[in-house]
Amino acid sequence: MPFQKGNKLAKKHGLRNHSLYTVWSHIKSRCYNRMNKDFINYGHRGIHICEEWLNNFENFFYWSINNDYKQGLFIDRKDNNKNYEPSNCRWVTRSVNNNNKRKRIINIDGKSGNYNYWAKKLGCEPKRISLRLAAGWSERRAVTQPILPRGKGKTFGLCNR
Repeated sequence: MPFQKGNKLAKKHGLRNHSLYTVWSHIKSRCYNRMNKDFINYGHRGIHICEEWLNNFENFFYWSINNDYKQGLFIDRKDNNKNYEPSNCRWVTRSVNNNNKRKRIINIDGKSGNYNYWAKKLGCEPKRISLRLAAGWSERRAVTQPILPRGKGKTFGLCNR
């Protein structure tokens, strides 16, 4: 049965030790606390929490329970440039969450994926793609240029040029 306002739980939540309270607190911190190491990627970019959730943990709790929250899932914003709000959030596995990271998505010829996706296609470690991009390669070249063999089955460094 879905949780609804009016249940006993809503009268006095007593949920400070619930994992959802921790999630909610962390969201608030990265969006509003300039001392949080992740503030640069959230609050500094203008990512906020909707009014419905900002100062009302119970609203966030009930939305989560009624929208497929289960222990071990992660909150994910469908559009990483939009706020934490019911229409833009969902509960997903770690794998789905990692594939939706803003900095790691590369789009080539209608295909979209993170470093792990492209590294698997290229047959290398994700670090190679990261190093290629850091060396100034275009995204297309970084994920499509084959790894050059050198010697007896070895490859030339992590970042073939």
